[in-house]
Amino acid sequence: MRHRIAVSVVGLVVVGCGGSEPQPVEPAASAEPAPSAEAPASSAASSASAALPTAPQAPLGTEDWIKKHTAAFTAAWNGHDAKKLVSLYAGDAVFLMPGAGGMEEQRQGPGLETRLASYFTGFPDTKIAYTRVLAKKNLAVLEWVITGTNTGDFMGQKPTNKEMGYRGATVIGFDDQGVHSEHMYFDMVTVMMQLGGGSKDQPSRPVEKAPAQATEFVVVSDDGGKGYEPLKAFYAASDKHDEKALSALVTDDFVMSANYAPGDAKKADFMKGVKEGATAFPDAHTDVRACWGFGDWAACESEWSATWKAPAMGMKPTKKKGNVHGLQIVKVSGGKLALATTYGNGIEFATSFGMPKPGEEPKGAKPAEGKTPKDGGPKPMPKVPTPNPAPPKPASKK
Repeated sequence: MRHRIAVSVVGLVVVGCGGSEPQPVEPAASAEPAPSAEAPASSAASSASAALPTAPQAPLGTEDWIKKHTAAFTAAWNGHDAKKLVSLYAGDAVFLMPGAGGMEEQRQGPGLETRLASYFTGFPDTKIAYTRVLAKKNLAVLEWVITGTNTGDFMGQKPTNKEMGYRGATVIGFDDQGVHSEHMYFDMVTVMMQLGGGSKDQPSRPVEKAPAQATEFVVVSDDGGKGYEPLKAFYAASDKHDEKALSALVTDDFVMSANYAPGDAKKADFMKGVKEGATAFPDAHTDVRACWGFGDWAACESEWSATWKAPAMGMKPTKKKGNVHGLQIVKVSGGKLALATTYGNGIEFATSFGMPKPGEEPKGAKPAEGKTPKDGGPKPMPKVPTPNPAPPKPASKK
């Protein structure tokens, strides 16, 4: 079996085929009261290291802060100034990102500058551009695109001279001292494929181009709440694999966009994925960790778990139970979901569900026709960077 990451399956399943019935909740130490009395129960897979973003009270206006934040960070990143980027984090900053080990944690420290500097060496023309920023008080959800060309050595690897361009999203908690918590979501598999890793027939999202449009800012002073009820109903219908209800909860021009899928899915393809996911992952369940409303927009961090019991997207089931973390961002129109964007890491899916590592064959598999392990069989993908877009710290008011 040629190795394939289940990008399309996950893209349609994580949002479309999981589901508890969550109540909107805020991080425990948020500056804003939770919209509901209780947070949804956490699964055993959660740990203290995967705590949600927390941000101290901040006597500053969100819109002013977040616009300065994105402008200053963009200038520092695009100027490849690793020292400046690191200095802009709060000293107690905590970073979380889905990876092979689940929700992996890192804290502010001296190694961050070294890693950033090596990233800029490997990708001397790397740039970042924010596409959308949802914010209120001292919490923000930011969507971005990073581009670059691998023309320098990186992590012991010779340059591939290939372009990369990938989408990601970050949830941050901040105050006037800077960012104290950052949850970052991007797909490592997409980056690997763009740099030449994996098999040629493995589908992957094309290289993203730097966005030409200006950043869209959606800044609110309260929850708004328009996205909560449709999203709550959507999760409830997903938990029951209720195709009729799900179809009624999305607009006719609904689009599902997953950063790890080869492309976006319109409503018809989304519904096909719902049907397939119900068979392949019949016990799928989503624990929603936190949700925030931004007028017509809503964002949720979640942990999706399931047992892979039947074929999906041409791949055989592993029969194993796994779980993946994700960030879903939705837009509501006329009381229905018009857009659902999901961010996650295919590496976490593959590792959690026991799939062979990228570039490897499962144990006992026959070599590809005409090849043997000695004459050019599957090889490991090249190591690729783990970028850490570092938001800037505004100057403290004296």
